[in-house]
Amino acid sequence: MSKDLVTLISAKDLYEWCTLSKRDFVIIDLRVDDFNKGHIKGAWNFPTIGQFKDEDLIRLATQLDSISKNFDCTHRTKVIFHCSSSRGRGPRVALQFKNYCDQNGCQDKYESCVLVLGFNGWISLCEKENNFDLISNTS
Repeated sequence: MSKDLVTLISAKDLYEWCTLSKRDFVIIDLRVDDFNKGHIKGAWNFPTIGQFKDEDLIRLATQLDSISKNFDCTHRTKVIFHCSSSRGRGPRVALQFKNYCDQNGCQDKYESCVLVLGFNGWISLCEKENNFDLISNTS
């Protein structure tokens, strides 16, 4: 794979990891208002309209570093970005984070990923599986 690309993660793969309690990933939900209406259980909300600012990237990396000892992995931790459909913000911010890691020496710790079809794809899969335990509602 080209060094300029991020890894694509299917909803099905993420679903399996979540049901197996696999702990080598973090989900970053970029949606602004919709997060409080429902989100993937355990997701972190980093709301953004467009691209991350440098301080957002630094804040995310700092938070990841502070909890990285809790990850159960011997390889890079997957940082999985998504928005509603992962056609705009999700891939754009994932690429920004990948470039940030490349420039700041953390590319060996974190793998920047995008959830294919975003939260919409996640909801569709949960409906198909008739399992809504992996969706949190905070409103």
